[in-house]
Amino acid sequence: MEKRIPDVAAALLAAAKAEVLAKGSVDVSLRAIARRVGVSHQAPGHFFGNRSGLLTALAAAETKRLGEHLEKTEKANAALPARERLSALGVAYIQFATEHRELFRLAARGEYIDRENADLTQARLDTWAVLVRAVADSQSTGWRSDQSLEDTALLCWTVVHGAAIAWADGLLETQFPTLSIEEIAIKVTDAL
Repeated sequence: MEKRIPDVAAALLAAAKAEVLAKGSVDVSLRAIARRVGVSHQAPGHFFGNRSGLLTALAAAETKRLGEHLEKTEKANAALPARERLSALGVAYIQFATEHRELFRLAARGEYIDRENADLTQARLDTWAVLVRAVADSQSTGWRSDQSLEDTALLCWTVVHGAAIAWADGLLETQFPTLSIEEIAIKVTDAL
């Protein structure tokens, strides 16, 4: 007999998060997630369809959390000049990726998730909007004002996201063992 859990879907998402943090995305199983919650092994399928559906819901939630983190960073640095606010967003993005390494990998890569999922797409668009605002503010002060907003935002995101992935994969730690993630993040964002 299953335990009564008020919000099984939320409990399954929390258990999926714990599994990803413990084992990484590759080794996550629906049975292990169901065991963590104390429900039937069929419960994850009932709520999310399959493993990909559950991991996609988790990726969407984490991407939304990243966007909220960037919005908080933006508000906390509102008094800084525009270019410094943009740099602070880059640093916050890389720090978020390193603090939530396995969850960031899950959301950033497409191996285990449905990249066309509406919730994930919306979370990504909302996160992108934070960057675009910061780039537009920086361009209004003359920084890269000769380039299109979209091209400049793409450049910024690609550089910062690439650094975040490289750090999450351990590449930057190997190449630059004497630098902290904060130092690397500042170097990357200042180079833009």
